[in-house]
Amino acid sequence: QPPPSLFLQSRARLSGSPHLRPVAFHCLLLGVFASVAHAQDWKEVYDPMVIRSLHLQVDPTDWSRVINDQPVEGQTESQERADAWFNGEGEAPILVEIRRKGATDPVLTSGGLTKVSLKIDINALVPGQRWNGLRKLSLEIGGSGGPLEEGFAWQVHRMAAEAGYYRYDSSNAAWVKLYVNGVFHGVFTSTEQRDEQFLRNRDLYSASNTWLYKVDGGTSLDAGIGDSPTFLHLDFAPFQGNGGGPGPDLDIDLQQWIDMDSMLTLGACNAYLENGDGLFKRNGKNSFAVDFNPPHQRLRRYYPWDLDAAIKQGTEDIYGNFFRNEIIDDPWFQRVYEHILLELIGAPFSQSSLLAFVDELEVVLA
Repeated sequence: QPPPSLFLQSRARLSGSPHLRPVAFHCLLLGVFASVAHAQDWKEVYDPMVIRSLHLQVDPTDWSRVINDQPVEGQTESQERADAWFNGEGEAPILVEIRRKGATDPVLTSGGLTKVSLKIDINALVPGQRWNGLRKLSLEIGGSGGPLEEGFAWQVHRMAAEAGYYRYDSSNAAWVKLYVNGVFHGVFTSTEQRDEQFLRNRDLYSASNTWLYKVDGGTSLDAGIGDSPTFLHLDFAPFQGNGGGPGPDLDIDLQQWIDMDSMLTLGACNAYLENGDGLFKRNGKNSFAVDFNPPHQRLRRYYPWDLDAAIKQGTEDIYGNFFRNEIIDDPWFQRVYEHILLELIGAPFSQSSLLAFVDELEVVLA
């Protein structure tokens, strides 16, 4: 167990006065050895049938400051942050940074504790540190349906990938139990962070030939140098603009730049889940795109993100006002989309398939 005094060491102090440098060196060594000890397959972390217990040790004042922060949507840099010691069951603690994430309202647990979505940054304080091959953990409390519904939405995308409708590993998430200073704080959905490590874990990363974009009512670069050839080409609706003129023939053009079957699979999964806050919302929301160079040898890939608005209990339809853009309105892509959705409903999303998954999950999560 790390000494309580270390909780108070900030990043500035760890790199500051000489008498604290041995502490920083100790933290660095602890992180390095812990990273080696935890070097398992990153995907094991997202096995939905294994409910991991995660532990945080943090100064109570810092914890209160983090959970009472009120971030706004899209805010990343000015949120309250705190140092903490983090470990899974039976592991040596490693030094991490935590912050509240998103603008989701906090909830109170049955024990009267405040529960918020958290970002655990593994390498913020110890450069190069990893935990099970990951740089960050994203722990979600979910929307109105809580972590069960959001986690189930992630599993729907995973099932589509395992059935081959996505042509790549698109969606990994599991459930975890979180303990803070030894006190149980509830179950969270743990979702795979979209970052440079996400690309590295898939053997996709190249500093000058891969790009990771966040699509959230606009397109912003999260990893890569400059802009990709694909991004520069897609300068027409429904992408980043219209380039001052009409777009090309979508039927022909997009299939040369984008893995369209997988993109339409993402849309079909969101429609099945009634997720109106996704990629095919009119201005594009809550997804990530990965581009490559040369662009025509590897087509753009779309990945889902932020599924807390899914599952509306049958109150939406697959062409609701929330779920339209130029691609879905295109007659050819609309037919392909409908075909994918019908096949998904007939196989991986069949009643028997989903009930079998829920029955298996109940044994470990109930």
